[in-house]
Amino acid sequence: YLLTKSLIPLRLLESEFEYTTSFTPAEQEVLAFRKNLDAMLINVLRAQDASINIDDVERKRHAEWADRIENAPREIEVFSAVKSKVTGVKIAGWLGYFNRTTEKIGVLQDSLASKWAFAMTYIHETLHWLSGENDDTRAFETAIFSVLTKAILELNKKDTDEAMMSA
Repeated sequence: YLLTKSLIPLRLLESEFEYTTSFTPAEQEVLAFRKNLDAMLINVLRAQDASINIDDVERKRHAEWADRIENAPREIEVFSAVKSKVTGVKIAGWLGYFNRTTEKIGVLQDSLASKWAFAMTYIHETLHWLSGENDDTRAFETAIFSVLTKAILELNKKDTDEAMMSA
């Protein structure tokens, strides 16, 4: 989710996050994995393989995004639950958010159970930060698939290059 000043989802207005700062050693390790994720995102975004045929506008956008990740790390808030302000009942479905006002990323503590779960939420919320777009918009889907496609093509290039070197 992308939280903004002007377009705050009704769910957020009715929700209260319960934050935690106490983590197991395994959760701390997963949180530390964020540095690896940032480095991987920067590498993908800066890749300049001409065979991918990315247009100049997209290539420039990716370079700007890589610079943002490198120069402006986001703070991560970890929440253990989201409850209704009205009823106090837990609200299911929140995995993470990016708060545009505070520039913080929030992740559900359950996502710290594995690097995979954390990476899915962290990358998703980082792409909200980079693109400035909300969930369920064409622009956000384009941002996600642009980075995903570039990453896959870079992996394919790496595999091809390694096969050629070993032949």
